[in-house]
Amino acid sequence: MDCCDSEADQKYDFDLVFIGSGSAAFAGAIKAAELGKTVAIIERGIIGGTCVNVGCVPSKNLIRAAEAKHKIENSAFDGVPAGKTEIDFKKIIQGKDQLVSSLRAAKYQSILDNNELISLIEGQAKFVDPHTLDVSGKKVTADKIIISTGSSPFIPPIPGLKESGFLTSTSAFELKELPKTLAVLGGGYIALEVAQLFSRLGSDVTIIQRSEILFQEDDDVSEWMGKYLREEGIKILNKTQIERVEKSGAKTILILSGPHADKQL
Repeated sequence: MDCCDSEADQKYDFDLVFIGSGSAAFAGAIKAAELGKTVAIIERGIIGGTCVNVGCVPSKNLIRAAEAKHKIENSAFDGVPAGKTEIDFKKIIQGKDQLVSSLRAAKYQSILDNNELISLIEGQAKFVDPHTLDVSGKKVTADKIIISTGSSPFIPPIPGLKESGFLTSTSAFELKELPKTLAVLGGGYIALEVAQLFSRLGSDVTIIQRSEILFQEDDDVSEWMGKYLREEGIKILNKTQIERVEKSGAKTILILSGPHADKQL
């Protein structure tokens, strides 16, 4: 490079690159394109990020399916008899997948198809230098690179958990069969959401929480929510920790400590 050249004089493949293809990346890409900048979005999996693929959209769709079953079986009116209903879990999941696919196409793929300044590059990105990425063996350069990879579920370091296998709030929505029993670790709003929807669909659900459920909310809220969920048949073990996880054949056994140490799940 000549001594008088500036960094801005260099020619890059793109003005701006986003690593990740969620809503934040797309919002930034759209704004940059409006300003006339060339943009690349790099994605190693499926475009759209958490909300449309594994978060808001699939969870709320499954919650509504579970709510429909719950209302049929629990009528609020004396003159409207409740009735037991059987579900087709595979069809529920298929419906969820179709909704996710259609919204992903409408909200994300359509932007890529209709904006010539925004490109999608598929692959795993690694930094070579501040302006260069290796994307699955392909070199991509940009004036600015923004990491927009989102987050992933925290996996607690419980002995035996990894070896025994577990679900996350992501993989739980991808099950093809309804689990007969389900232990939910944690008592935040996502944990309660998952617990209630699977309970309403027919799983035997236990919530295990180190303190109290919704501990960041007022005590009245936590107490009321616990009462409500217990009335729906969900077991809640507060002030309880999992010491270790063991595998016995096809069964997964949770060894507990705290006031419920005498229980094994």
